[in-house]
Amino acid sequence: MISPDKILICCQSPVREPYSGEVELLFKSIQIFGGELASAKKMVCFSAPVDVSIKNRLEKFDVNIETIEPLNVEYKTANKIQLLNKAMGQDFDYLIALDTDILILRDFSHLIDGDNIKARIVGQDALGLDNWKTLFQYFNMEFPSKRYVALDGKETIPYYNSGVLFIPRNKVKLLYETWKSFITKLPEAYEEFPSLSTLSFFTDQIAFSLALSYQKFESEPLPLEMNFPSQNSSIVSSFKPEIKNPYALHYHHAFSDSGKISHGPYQNINDLIDKSFQKLSFDSSKISTLSSMVQDSSQKNSILTDQILEDQIIKKICIIGKKNWTLKKKKFELEDLKNKISNLENESKLKDSQIENFKKSINEIQESFTGRMLRKYDQIMGKNRKK
Repeated sequence: MISPDKILICCQSPVREPYSGEVELLFKSIQIFGGELASAKKMVCFSAPVDVSIKNRLEKFDVNIETIEPLNVEYKTANKIQLLNKAMGQDFDYLIALDTDILILRDFSHLIDGDNIKARIVGQDALGLDNWKTLFQYFNMEFPSKRYVALDGKETIPYYNSGVLFIPRNKVKLLYETWKSFITKLPEAYEEFPSLSTLSFFTDQIAFSLALSYQKFESEPLPLEMNFPSQNSSIVSSFKPEIKNPYALHYHHAFSDSGKISHGPYQNINDLIDKSFQKLSFDSSKISTLSSMVQDSSQKNSILTDQILEDQIIKKICIIGKKNWTLKKKKFELEDLKNKISNLENESKLKDSQIENFKKSINEIQESFTGRMLRKYDQIMGKNRKK
């Protein structure tokens, strides 16, 4: 087993809530529940300098704070790869890269071994094999023969959720360079194949799979317990989610008004959440209720900032929308958009008030077809507007 002082646990975060509060919760959970991992090296890479209060909160858990330069791309989720670049200056044998919305529940240090890159297979492959073939042909790459089963039971290539990554030190530099290269190249592929542009929310994960294949890196799936999506109700029974005892919970930014992670569809996981928060004693005020927060006044069981809401809607559109989510430049019917957004009500777990909030954003788009809202519209529709 690798010595804890040769393990680097790292995450990347914007300098805003709820992310910075999630970072504290992540490292606090490692300290309390991580066992040997509590002695591992820890680092967070913020996209801008942080204030003293954040530094003080994280210093309690011996977290090294670094600042990264965000990638100059439209896809903000791709900024996470910059932590690989920053990690190269550290002394470690194994890098554990985590999203901010991960909660550690058990010591998984015994799983950190070997020379393969490890991650959990995606919950749902929004691309499908045909789109993957198109991408591999576009980049003149051999299409992978290996197949895995996504959490929804459908077949996919080695396509991983990037929320939890195990990366041996000797793979970090080349993975970073190749992963970054594909992130910058994918927008050109989106322009050539409009149906792929609707899937741009997943750019970092798509580029990750392409990088693994291009460099012929050996990879292997982590077990479901190592990245359990607590809000996902579509996990097929063959994975036996109702009896799992996760090492790491991926809660997708979902908090209740009591400051705990929101309950999901699995009672065993809900019990673990309740049990863990008895020890975590997390101050929910750190998950800031920004002025743009969306919260249902009659059913106060979700804390979502406008940014998180936008992310969830973009992801849902990418998954269920496919080619239907494209419009001609500057020519669209507001009511048509509203109807399509309303259709998400039955497809997702977003509340009525959250759907209404997004409709208001569409109204803002109609009133002002420039600036931030235009970029937001382009991102939601999966299109890159040429300036």
